[in-house]
Amino acid sequence: MEMSKPALVKYSVWKGNLDANDAKTLEAGEGHETFVPTPRFTSYDQIEFDIDPLLLRFRCAYILKNGNVLLFLQEIQSCYTLAITGSQDLRHRVEKSTALKIFKRPISHISFDESKSLLALYDSESANLNVMCFDEGFTELFIKHPQINIGAWYNGVSPDIFDVIFIPTSEEVCFVEKSGRVRIYSLVTTEFRPSAFVLPPGFIRVIATNDGSCLMAIVQPIAPNANTETDDDTSIIQPEVDGVYENPARTLEAHIFFCTQPTSAADIIVPLPSSFTPEVARSVEMINVRNRQLHLTAVYNGAYVSVIAEVSLERHCWQFQENRKVTPGKVYSGAVQISTDDLMVVIGRGTQFLNDARVDDHIVIANNERRRITAITSDAVLMVDRPVTTTQNIFLEYRIERRAGRGGLLDVYKNVFTKFPVQSCLDRDVAPKDRNFIAAIPIGAQFSCEEVGKYTQLLQRHMKNSFEDLRKITTKDTRSLNNMIVSLDGYSDVSSFISAKCEYSEVQTFGDWLVRAFCLIPIQISMATQNRFVPLRDGVVSQEVEQPDIGSISEAISFGWYESIITYYSNYQVKVVSSMGEQSSGKSFMLNHLLGTSFDGSAMRCTEGAWMSMIPKHESKTIYVGLDFEGLQSIERSHQEDAILTVFNCATSSLVLMKTNFTIGRDANAMFSRFQDGANLFDAQNGKKLFTSKLALIIKDVPPADREGVVTEFKYKIAEMVAREGEDNFITRLHGNGVAIVPYPIFNDLAFFTHLIKLQNMLDAQKCKYQNALIFSKSIKVLMAKLKVCDWSGLDANLINMRCAQLHVAMPCAVGMGLEEMEPYPEVLKNKDTGTEVGDYLHSTSPEDAEKVEDESTSIFMHQLDTGLKLYEVMELSANKEMTPTAFAELLANFASIFDSKKPRSSASSDTDWFKEFCEFLTQLVDRRSKRVHDWLAQNTERFPADNVEVTNLSYTVEQSLTQLKIVWTLCGLTCGDCDYRCLLSQNHSEKHSCMTDHECKMLCCFQAEHGEVESEATTPPCGMKAGHEGDHLCSVSTHLCGEPCIHKGRRNCQTACSQQSNHKGEHLCQSRTHFCGASCSLRDVEDPNLTGGDLFACANSCIIPVEEEHDFHRCENQLACPIKCPISGCPHRCQSTNHFHALESGSVHQCASSHRCQGVCESEGICRVEMQPQTCEDTYINSHGSFSYTKFKQVHQRLPCSVMIPPNEIKHSGLHIHTENPDDFHFCHQRCPFCNYFCTLEVGHQGEHDTSHGSMEQTVFTNADEDEFEYGPHKFNRNDSGKCFLCQLYCKELKRHAHIDWCRHPDDSHLCDRDGEGSKHIHESLLPDPSKPKDYVTHETCWKRTGFKDPYSEEEKKFFSLCDAECSGEEHKPGEGHDPFISLKSYCRLPMFHAPLDPSIQPQSGHISRDGHQFGCSNPSGSVAGFHLVFALDRSGSMESGHCGPLHGTPYGNRIRSRHPDCFGAAIDAAYRFCVTRNSAIRSGVDSDTPNDKDIITLITFDHNAQTICSGLANFTPNSILDTLISSPRATGGTSFHSTVEAIRASVTAHYDRDLTPIIIFLSDGEDSMPMNSLSSLVRENNARGQTIYFYAVLFSGYYGGCTVLQAMAEFVEQNQTVKPKSGSTSGFYQAIDEVKLSEHFTGLADSLKTCKPSLLKIGGGIGAASNLTLGRIGGQRRI
Repeated sequence: MEMSKPALVKYSVWKGNLDANDAKTLEAGEGHETFVPTPRFTSYDQIEFDIDPLLLRFRCAYILKNGNVLLFLQEIQSCYTLAITGSQDLRHRVEKSTALKIFKRPISHISFDESKSLLALYDSESANLNVMCFDEGFTELFIKHPQINIGAWYNGVSPDIFDVIFIPTSEEVCFVEKSGRVRIYSLVTTEFRPSAFVLPPGFIRVIATNDGSCLMAIVQPIAPNANTETDDDTSIIQPEVDGVYENPARTLEAHIFFCTQPTSAADIIVPLPSSFTPEVARSVEMINVRNRQLHLTAVYNGAYVSVIAEVSLERHCWQFQENRKVTPGKVYSGAVQISTDDLMVVIGRGTQFLNDARVDDHIVIANNERRRITAITSDAVLMVDRPVTTTQNIFLEYRIERRAGRGGLLDVYKNVFTKFPVQSCLDRDVAPKDRNFIAAIPIGAQFSCEEVGKYTQLLQRHMKNSFEDLRKITTKDTRSLNNMIVSLDGYSDVSSFISAKCEYSEVQTFGDWLVRAFCLIPIQISMATQNRFVPLRDGVVSQEVEQPDIGSISEAISFGWYESIITYYSNYQVKVVSSMGEQSSGKSFMLNHLLGTSFDGSAMRCTEGAWMSMIPKHESKTIYVGLDFEGLQSIERSHQEDAILTVFNCATSSLVLMKTNFTIGRDANAMFSRFQDGANLFDAQNGKKLFTSKLALIIKDVPPADREGVVTEFKYKIAEMVAREGEDNFITRLHGNGVAIVPYPIFNDLAFFTHLIKLQNMLDAQKCKYQNALIFSKSIKVLMAKLKVCDWSGLDANLINMRCAQLHVAMPCAVGMGLEEMEPYPEVLKNKDTGTEVGDYLHSTSPEDAEKVEDESTSIFMHQLDTGLKLYEVMELSANKEMTPTAFAELLANFASIFDSKKPRSSASSDTDWFKEFCEFLTQLVDRRSKRVHDWLAQNTERFPADNVEVTNLSYTVEQSLTQLKIVWTLCGLTCGDCDYRCLLSQNHSEKHSCMTDHECKMLCCFQAEHGEVESEATTPPCGMKAGHEGDHLCSVSTHLCGEPCIHKGRRNCQTACSQQSNHKGEHLCQSRTHFCGASCSLRDVEDPNLTGGDLFACANSCIIPVEEEHDFHRCENQLACPIKCPISGCPHRCQSTNHFHALESGSVHQCASSHRCQGVCESEGICRVEMQPQTCEDTYINSHGSFSYTKFKQVHQRLPCSVMIPPNEIKHSGLHIHTENPDDFHFCHQRCPFCNYFCTLEVGHQGEHDTSHGSMEQTVFTNADEDEFEYGPHKFNRNDSGKCFLCQLYCKELKRHAHIDWCRHPDDSHLCDRDGEGSKHIHESLLPDPSKPKDYVTHETCWKRTGFKDPYSEEEKKFFSLCDAECSGEEHKPGEGHDPFISLKSYCRLPMFHAPLDPSIQPQSGHISRDGHQFGCSNPSGSVAGFHLVFALDRSGSMESGHCGPLHGTPYGNRIRSRHPDCFGAAIDAAYRFCVTRNSAIRSGVDSDTPNDKDIITLITFDHNAQTICSGLANFTPNSILDTLISSPRATGGTSFHSTVEAIRASVTAHYDRDLTPIIIFLSDGEDSMPMNSLSSLVRENNARGQTIYFYAVLFSGYYGGCTVLQAMAEFVEQNQTVKPKSGSTSGFYQAIDEVKLSEHFTGLADSLKTCKPSLLKIGGGIGAASNLTLGRIGGQRRI
């Protein structure tokens, strides 16, 4: 049976944007309240995906901050919910079900809070709420608040929920029940708000405003005659139920509830426009447009519906303004047609011409005809300038195109020269009159000459006035603009227009013009993010830069169009000018006017990372490179990111412009700190050649009268910093050419631009750091690669290593082919520093020497250059293998054929002579190649030290390859095995000797007369003898001579047949004058050190001794050389002995006459080389809170090969193996940093502390004495999490004052840890990792002393770290609204870390001493302090037994209280409990009701006609314990006594007096009593004497106001008679709570506090007595009050 497959459901996500004019109107601010923007939807960024309705169900979707879509789908079969994120790849992810998270439990409601990236998932069956959170990159979703049981607040029953909504920015979740009741749950306090409110019947949709201030319920009003009574279980939101008024003309209403204290009566009710039907309202969302407007939007039936909502702060003026319906691709609603009476009249239907169009705008009808609007009569009629030919009586689509502002196109010249230079300082030698500017504007040919002349004059006048305004505003020299030619001419095409205007322009080549045009466009080359340096490729982040090593990274970096400019001007020298300073200080503006660049700048943040631009100057053949860096101290950048960018700046620049403020204050000191951080990154020795820039410290906006004083002040500050930091100060380390202090005039001063000449003179005085553009490009890319992998070593070593590595890779091709590369295209040998080609000659010598060469063989190869001539197989040379016989034979045949074409071998008088000339020819080819390779190597290494290890190793490798080449082309020359020609195989061949011919003699038979006509070659047969034979040429011996077998037939070189005359007498002999023995050579069965497996060597040649001679010892043809190779590994030479039978001598050693490279490894003490090698460029740090990316790398050490040459005739050299004989080179110390595992970079055996550049703290884990969870920077961590994502030299900066945690040095006697001078304090708690091992707090100084390594922080920082981290908890130190985050209000202890506690009773002359012995410089806090003495005085008289109020319903603990106190006293217990819970949550977020409060103490007093103190001064209490205590109190009964109650309060406050625990008294009663004047006076008087503030809150719990007189008087008395009061606010108050909800809200509002926590890293492993048991920080530390 065939079944049809259901169609897929297509979903589309359209991203709306505003028209530029609309956006500009909104940004202008004027009239934006009534202006209605029109959204634009384009298809280029449309996101589409398909869903199979049989498999998946769409739930909801959200747009994330990064532009991705968060999509929720539910699988039909499994009911699993998939959370999928993506953008253009969303379709693929949906098809493959590639989910970010899969939720296998039911999810009834989903809500997302964009402001905090929180996701709420609610299951109605289990009544459980789970709240999750995204990481910063929206790549991970992790749980934040798991399994919150909402049912516990509904008496264990799952509520019937209509919707769950986040209240943005508040971490509160709104639960809307189907009954209409709304409750708000706080994720911070883990409590519902005491009060709930009820929505009106007929609500359709509930949404929250983007700022979290309001809840909006869209309601369809019930008809007046409808029955409005409903049960709790009946839904009232369905429009189909009885009583719903279905009249479509009746509009919906928006009921507004303010979230602060919502009530069931809406604060505001506003009617919605008629376009909002119930169907539209069900999908409505709230959108914030440019922080200017709020829109209610929805998509219905393919139309986009929107209304604008305006809420004033006074909360009394709400209005909705209807926007027009638009569909994607259309601008305005309605349609138009052309009047039948007048073709210049446009009639609209559903249009709003008066609002949408203006005179001189253009209307485009049906995308076809465009006409200018001349008049607008009404919303439905307008007139145009020309008749419209479109068909009449048909309504068509239209759009309106806005006209440009008057003169706006021409004002672009003024705007450009306002922001960018008219004439840069580099062009100051060009006189203004010599500079021409052209404003050439082409127009249509329809204008008459009179009109063109008129408009030209108007334009000329407009330009002149605008430039005059420019001069007045900016004080720039605008004289060169006076020469601007304004031309307004009509031309039929652009090309003819440009050609006609070229007469005004300067003559220049098209290439130069193109370069100047491209140089106007800066490119971003790097950025700093997540504490790492990120190089860019062609201006964007690219995965191609993620390479495994520095060389590959640098090769992947590209500067876009500037790469071509660098190549175009490769021989130009380079000077780099960079700008740094505070954010928005005018750095880009100054750099532009100095160099003529076009960096963007504004009063807001505009520059990110580093941007580059170039200005070539042909006169000096110099390229000026401008680097514009983002501002320091940005709130978006960490210390580490600022330090890395600072290092990059100083390392690349010739001149650094740093702008700072007029006076040295916090900002300037902070910038100096960033520079000092950068100075500490790079190794001091390796940075001397790298950091050669000059620092121009530019103090902005200095009046002339203050310049001398400012310079003096800055000099003093810098001298102080240099003295403090010593040789490690940033000026010495980063700026080899010192510092210049330049006081700079204010912007509007005439001298502002003339002062640029001083900076230009500084730049001219700087030596060029880069010899040419290619060296600059390579150097800066290598530096960027080093910063990416955090390699803090010097740049020179990397440049040498990379260059040698490049040459080593190219060497086989250079030796074998005379090229650098063959694939994908041949690359000739070049000087990589200049781009010039290495010379190529037709001879082995220079062209001048070629004329002196007379040998004819030198001219044979005149037609072929060395480039591309194959002399060796590249692959075999790369593998260090000998060329195969087949490959060699092919090359040899080619060369022999060419040589034979000039000098035929067959016609040579002697093959020995021909062989000699052919060998000379081959030698010239090899010598020519050797010379070119030597030149290529020398040119590419000439700027590096010749004794550098890498250079010498490369040179040796090249020599070995060239030697191999020479040996290959040194021919054998022995007799061919098949004829008498010379063997042409390589001298080391093992095959049969071969002449590479057919072995036949090519001459004609010498008996021509016997073959026919005399001297006729036509009938003369060829010689039938072997090639190179002796004697006459005979076609057949038997035909012309004897022909009998020679008596020596079978002997070597015998011609077999007798060559004497027929019938001769005597022995038969052939033409060979000598017959050889032919036996095997006697060099046999001798040891060869190159053979393995016990094999013996045997010479393959035969004996050449005449057979007539008697002999027992056979000698072969090779009599001049021992055939055994040199036994030194890798040596291609043969034994130097000239005795062929050298191996037969006793004790013979077969060595060549050359020296050899030792194969051993350096044996010197220490480490030869310390390298940075990234393990992976990108790694992900993962813990329970999510993940984030960081750069992971490791430092490795290396033992280098021995560089000592083995002398000739020696097996090994004398002495130790050493990798270099350079006396300036040294071996590194072998000690490692116990945190980052980096080696010490000082010389082995050095005295004093170790030192290194430091790296990732991979040997550490987090630990903490206070909490398991804490924050460091933007990320959260737990105990035992790795610290590998942080750097040693930057980690402590974020901690400021701090101590570290280390393994205890005295586990058997912890008292020794606390001794003065130890710098440690024992921790008595058990901490992870390894809780069984005791640990100590140690000071920052002690921590680094124990490592033996130099503290990498500056002296100022170390002094700061050594101070006690105790904070004063006064309210005045807490930042308020609008506070500058860079200004710290905190007050710290002035004493050193771990100081002995001072006596609190002895107060200093200034400041105060806290109760735990810390000395602060601020006044004794008299406002809110960190701890309180909480005193509850609760009325339990008989009137409190009233049942009109009681404990709140719907709480987990309400039934417990109600079971004993179901009355007003129970409501008071409920409120007190909520106070304790809220206070606990504020002290330490995320805790439950069983967590002790260790900040406060509490006193509980209940009273009737007598006061009963239930507990007094109780510490470490929990909210649950307080609840149990209050529930066990006696039931309400008896009268009321305020006097005894105040006496009980007074006794408790006196008994538990603590100067840092301020009493807070909450006095609650519902009745009346006489004024306890005496007791209250004594309480206030005694606290005044103690210098302590007392807070007294009187609460009347009654709906009757008559009982408030005494309670209010008590509060007023305390307020008026206290002498110690806080700086702001009152100390007492009165409040009347009419019911249990108001009472609970008031109590909850009184509880608040703050805390801080510092993270710490502990050395992994370690243990008692280990020298490396160290930490990098501390979490929390000692509790400071």
